[in-house]
Amino acid sequence: MYRLSLLLSALAVVSGLRAQLVNPGFENGLQGWQTLCSEGTGISFDAAPYGGTMSARVRCLSATPMDCWIQDQVQPMIHQPLVGAQNGTVLQVSAWVKAEPDVPGDAQWVGSVLVLGWLDASGGLQYSTGDCAYVNFGGGSDDWTPSFLTCTLAGFPPGVTPVLFLGGHAFNNTNGHVLIDNVNIALSGSGTQLSAKAWLDGAFVPAQNLMRDDLRAAGYIPLSEPNGAIFQDGPGGETVQPAVLAVTGNNAIVDWVRVELHLGPYPEGTTTLITKRNALIQRDGDIVDVDGVSPVTFATGPGNYHVVVRHRNHLPVMQTFAVPLNATAATLDFRASGLNCYTRPAPYADLPRRTVGSTRTLWSGNVEQGALTIRGLYYTGAWNDRDPILQAIGGVSPTATITGYHRADVNMDGVVKYTGQNNDRDLILQNIGGVSPTAVRFSQIP
Repeated sequence: MYRLSLLLSALAVVSGLRAQLVNPGFENGLQGWQTLCSEGTGISFDAAPYGGTMSARVRCLSATPMDCWIQDQVQPMIHQPLVGAQNGTVLQVSAWVKAEPDVPGDAQWVGSVLVLGWLDASGGLQYSTGDCAYVNFGGGSDDWTPSFLTCTLAGFPPGVTPVLFLGGHAFNNTNGHVLIDNVNIALSGSGTQLSAKAWLDGAFVPAQNLMRDDLRAAGYIPLSEPNGAIFQDGPGGETVQPAVLAVTGNNAIVDWVRVELHLGPYPEGTTTLITKRNALIQRDGDIVDVDGVSPVTFATGPGNYHVVVRHRNHLPVMQTFAVPLNATAATLDFRASGLNCYTRPAPYADLPRRTVGSTRTLWSGNVEQGALTIRGLYYTGAWNDRDPILQAIGGVSPTATITGYHRADVNMDGVVKYTGQNNDRDLILQNIGGVSPTAVRFSQIP
């Protein structure tokens, strides 16, 4: 099977499933697109067929190896994720395609191919199965021609984000390029929605009953989700528009979070991850989709799910009893003292949330991803959460500080501090009990 060159597309919103459109007409070159090749080798741009000024131009060879294959062991490729898609999602794709063979008259041997797959934690391409595993998608003509495809996604492991690839296919010892433009994608399916709420303890201000939005106000929140790199499980692909981060007041965005749907827990103390979305959390605790206002939408069927909320430097939390989810958004409030949250069996049982007056917050201080058997808050020992704060400020002077978007910024004020007022280190000691530095606050996720 060929490793394809590619191009991905315009993403739309159909039947509640969310996807995003990033540079659909290639008017900004590779901006918004990713590539597995060094500096986009084998990928260039050409005139567009109708409107705009550019189309994607992807090299495809059969007689000799690809330029990018020689350098990086992959065929020229650019890609974007199908955020919101999962197994069972119906995918509709249309595009304009043109063959450009090296030898005039050989257009019939140059075409485009559609492939669905995903990127694993190391960034490697894995292929799916089903209708869209490897499909001829037009071409064979030196005139711009429309191409269409409808298929159902299948073969993706739980929790991964599908990625659509469109690329060139040459055969019969023919070399050439495939030009692609005006790509449109629509997703459809039942979908489920969730209106979750939570407090991040590091940013929570009890007197205001709100969280600080210092990271947003300083312009530090990234436009692309950071969790795939932090949790080391591959990119999710969600992005946010700058206008969403310009909102102030109670609905101002505090940071990115991740929301997961699980089945279980099972007697052996495990769950099955069904799907996940990277979302945004507001000052008032509402967890919203990337538009900044809507409930979080998952491209999975109705059912009873355990919901996990994760943040890059807080311990995650999961409710004890499964909640029924469907296309009508259900509410799940992790701030409420009356919500039963899952607790591990002994000897790792611990309070799943921090008590702050009459409300509950996620425990702050989970700075080190670590390789511990049971994750938690550690002040001393291997993989502790304190040392990364010192390392972040340079590892030499404990009084140094840095600003920006850092996991070591436990209190989420935009400044990493090891000592002094409002430092980040003390929060870890407080949250493990404030007395013995060897104590541990265990994570309560199966």
